[in-house]
Amino acid sequence: MKKIVIVGISILSLLTFSACSSNDKVDSKSEEVSKKTAETLDVFKKDFDPNEEMLGYVYIHGNFIGKGKITVTDGYGEDIDSTNADSNGNFYLRVNGFANKQILYVKAGNLKEKVNILPLNADLLAKQKQRADEEQRSLAETRAKKEAEDKLAAEAKAEEDRIKKEAEDKRKAEEERLKKEAEDKRVAEEQAKEAIANLPTEYKSALNKAYAYSEKMSMSKMGLYDQLTSEYGEKFSAEAAQYAIDNVKADWNANALTKARNYQESMSMSPEAIREQLTSEYGEKFTPEEADYAIQNLN
Repeated sequence: MKKIVIVGISILSLLTFSACSSNDKVDSKSEEVSKKTAETLDVFKKDFDPNEEMLGYVYIHGNFIGKGKITVTDGYGEDIDSTNADSNGNFYLRVNGFANKQILYVKAGNLKEKVNILPLNADLLAKQKQRADEEQRSLAETRAKKEAEDKLAAEAKAEEDRIKKEAEDKRKAEEERLKKEAEDKRVAEEQAKEAIANLPTEYKSALNKAYAYSEKMSMSKMGLYDQLTSEYGEKFSAEAAQYAIDNVKADWNANALTKARNYQESMSMSPEAIREQLTSEYGEKFTPEEADYAIQNLN
């Protein structure tokens, strides 16, 4: 009796499980059918002529109720254009015409519609080619113009940079030159001070005498040297006299002009006579250039 009851319960359980499984499959299929029936795709026109109004392209117009993009593809499944429907489900897809007839497919969700695109006529193909050539030519001209402008801009920038660098290099070089010049001057002055400090007394005396003869008697360089070394003059050594005339701050041109004026005013001499007196080894012993300066600047 117990065995009969157990077998009965098992059969009842199996029947219940089978009924549930069948119900699940029915519900799944119903949901899938419901999903498909919820989507609608309507392409308002199936044949399109790109030759109308000589446009060379068409707009595929339709309505889609569902989710996702609407796409038009060629026979190989390659996308040509895609879009989203507006709030009312309307959509537009643009397709260019070709020389041959095209069979395309509008896909949306799980739905698909076939459309035909008629071939372009010869005139329109020629016009399209002409338009494409003009666009290419315009693009090439625009590109060439931009390249030329870019090149000019680059050259102008390079020239500007060159000028700036040249100016900066010049400024730095001048700065370095002035710095070096100042340093050289400082070193020279220190060396001069050191040299003067270590200078023999005779050299200092000869230099002082040289200043006196130059300022009071407007003597020439050679005349001054002779006066410093002469046994009838100052009797300095040749080395001391040479040091003196090398270091005296005298304007030999001005000294020659002063002597020339003295000869002109006191002795009424001619310019040529004055020149001869200025350059003579028995006279003032100025150089020819110093004598020329004096004669040229006489009143």
